[in-house]
Amino acid sequence: MFISVQRGFVMRTRLFLIAVLLLGMGIFAFVSTTEAAPLGDRPLSIGMSGDDVQELQVKLAAIGLDPGPIDGKFGRMTESAVMLLQQIKQLNVDGVAGSEVVQLLNEHAIQGSRGFAAPERYRQVITARSTAYAPASSSNITYSGTRLRRGVVAVDPRVIPLGTRMYVEGYGYAVAEDTGGAIKGNKIDVAFLSLDECYQWGVRDVNVYILD
Repeated sequence: MFISVQRGFVMRTRLFLIAVLLLGMGIFAFVSTTEAAPLGDRPLSIGMSGDDVQELQVKLAAIGLDPGPIDGKFGRMTESAVMLLQQIKQLNVDGVAGSEVVQLLNEHAIQGSRGFAAPERYRQVITARSTAYAPASSSNITYSGTRLRRGVVAVDPRVIPLGTRMYVEGYGYAVAEDTGGAIKGNKIDVAFLSLDECYQWGVRDVNVYILD
């Protein structure tokens, strides 16, 4: 009887210690994603938060790439802005704000440039009729196999080849990664993250500056 009770006590003690250990690991993981670190001290990605994320958002917004709310939380809009910057600068597109992304942002801040507000050099200008679309629950994957996000444009590949980097008047920098049944000739469809943004965009004629 005594041995049985003793074994039960030992087992409960072990379970308690394991639970405390797991809880501690969880707390540590939470703290590690919300720590106050200077921008560039750690790679930033979806789900992270902190002062460095907020600084990243401020610098993205300063060069015309919309990171969403400047709230220090690395959400989908911040990820989309990082991915668009990576595409514009022909970096590996993974949505992670690592050393290369931070270096680019710091260079633009030091140079005091206009950021990506408008292109100064381009290969061609096309006038196009533009509509807008947003991710649907059924399919968020583009024709090119990438995730649909802000900065993606659906095009007619006969007019604008897939993979083309461009600047769309009133929208910003983007990449041709999608197609559509109604997108024929000089028509484009610019991607937003919400239907409200699509309604605000409406249908308009825009100048498309081809950068490649």
